[in-house]
Amino acid sequence: MIEIRKATLEDAAAIVPLWKQLMDQHHEIHRIFQLVKGSADGLLAAMQSMLANDKTAVFVASDKDRIIGFAMASLGRRPPQFILGLRGSISDIFVEEAYRKAGVATQLVAHSKQWLLSNGVEYIDMQVTVDNTAAMRFWEKQGFGTVNHYMVMNDTSITIRNAHVQDAAQIAYVHINTWKTTYTGIVPEAYLEQMELKARTEMW
Repeated sequence: MIEIRKATLEDAAAIVPLWKQLMDQHHEIHRIFQLVKGSADGLLAAMQSMLANDKTAVFVASDKDRIIGFAMASLGRRPPQFILGLRGSISDIFVEEAYRKAGVATQLVAHSKQWLLSNGVEYIDMQVTVDNTAAMRFWEKQGFGTVNHYMVMNDTSITIRNAHVQDAAQIAYVHINTWKTTYTGIVPEAYLEQMELKARTEMW
C-alpha cells in the first residue's frame, strides 16, 4: 500500500536520486535542466535546506518504507501592490515509472495543495514544459489552467558590439535588403533599384 506523508530530513538522501531522474528526463526536453557532473552533493544540500525550511514542504510516496515519489510545495509573498499576496507553488513532482497511472501523483498534489491552503495561500501555481503533453493533461485534471508562457531564448551565441570599419560591406548588404523587403510598394521602385552595395558601403 502506498503511503503519502510529509518528508523529514532523514528522507533527503532517498529523495535526491528521484530528483535527479526528474532533471535527467527534463534535460531531454531542454538543456536548462541539465545538471553539472557530480551534482549529487549539491542536490542533497539543497534538499536538506528545503526540508529544514518552514516555508517549504516536500511530500513523499513510499511503498513498504521505500520512497518511490515526491512533490515540493512552497510559500511565497508577493509585493504589497498585488491583491493576491500570499502565493503557493507546487514545483518538482516525480513518481517512479512502475508506480505511474495509479493515482500516486494525484495524491502527492492533493497533499501539497492541502498544506498550501492550510497556510493561507490565495492562489497556487506551477510550471510545466510545453512539450510535455502528458504533464499538461495531468495538471489540467488537477484544476490548473494556463495563464503565462515562460519562454527561454535558445540561441545565446548572438552578441552585440560596436561596429568596425571592416563591417561596412555587411552592414550595407543588410541595409539594402531590409529596405527592399520593407519598402517595396511604398517607396518608388526606382529609388530602391539605385541602392548599390559599393555606394552604401562607402557611406557606412
